[in-house]
Amino acid sequence: TEIKELIDNVFESIASGIITTDAADTVTTFNRAAEATLERHRDSAIGERLGTVMVGVSTGFEEALGRVRETGERQMFDAEFPISAEKRIVLNLKLSQLRDGDRKTQGVAMVLEDQTAQREREEMLDIMRRYLPPQLVNNIQEIAAQGLDKGGERRHITCMYVDVRPLNTLPAGMRPTQIMELVNIYLATATDCIHQVSGVIDKYMGQEIMALFNTQLNPMEDHAAQAVEAALLIREAFVQLYAELGINPDPHYYRIGLNTGVATLGNVGSINRRDFTAIGDTINLAKRLEENAKIGQIIISDAARQHLEQTPTAQHTAVQFTEREPLQVKGRQQSTRIYEIARS
Repeated sequence: TEIKELIDNVFESIASGIITTDAADTVTTFNRAAEATLERHRDSAIGERLGTVMVGVSTGFEEALGRVRETGERQMFDAEFPISAEKRIVLNLKLSQLRDGDRKTQGVAMVLEDQTAQREREEMLDIMRRYLPPQLVNNIQEIAAQGLDKGGERRHITCMYVDVRPLNTLPAGMRPTQIMELVNIYLATATDCIHQVSGVIDKYMGQEIMALFNTQLNPMEDHAAQAVEAALLIREAFVQLYAELGINPDPHYYRIGLNTGVATLGNVGSINRRDFTAIGDTINLAKRLEENAKIGQIIISDAARQHLEQTPTAQHTAVQFTEREPLQVKGRQQSTRIYEIARS
């Protein structure tokens, strides 16, 4: 009939998958979008029972279908559906009663949306939350829109290197599994402190961490202050950790170096693997400061000190600066003024 053809044409124009049944649960409509989503031709679906067409769908489908028939209550839920032995997709299903003009129930209408890509994105975000502060991951679409693959960017940043526990300070005779377990405890503790002030973990290098402040991912005006706060939080967290592990807190075992300046930031690597990072003299000096710090010291450059004092942040407590012997860095003619810091 003309009405049936009109309805079929409307269903064909809808981007979502549409499946309808009669009162006996026999499939009467199976639109083009349903064909594409379920990878099944309509001729093999129309005339079959809905349960047969949706065979293998994750548990809960038959129960939801029964509630729609009996109560008329709409049902909406996500379910996994096997396309083949090797492929499963995630569907968002909406089930409701199909009624005629007199409001009499004629069957069931089901709208289905393929949510597989969205589920995969969510799983990827869960993985990313292990490496980035949650607030950064929640804005990941905005971050991606900045086009980090388009090339490097020169930015004024603060870089911090943390050696959480030099391996030569570990007790003798520890098994490899014990060493890895202990190092990961230290790394996790330091990571939490860095994330607390929105720092970005650039990379883990054995028992060391490289963290960045004021990148495209975490822009902030007071980046030196935030990095200093992260370092001081690490010191306090490690003192508590020493107590929990039954370790004498004197001496402390970490070394931290921190520098502020201009660096080039962007993606580096090959087609198969790319990493976001920062490169340049600013980064190299931060590493040298960490390497030359004594255990238990937080050493910052004069550039970091100046930036911190020029952009004070009320939420941070006062910092005590103790100037140490200038550091002569290879490749630089002039020595670098450095300071050891602590809460005042």
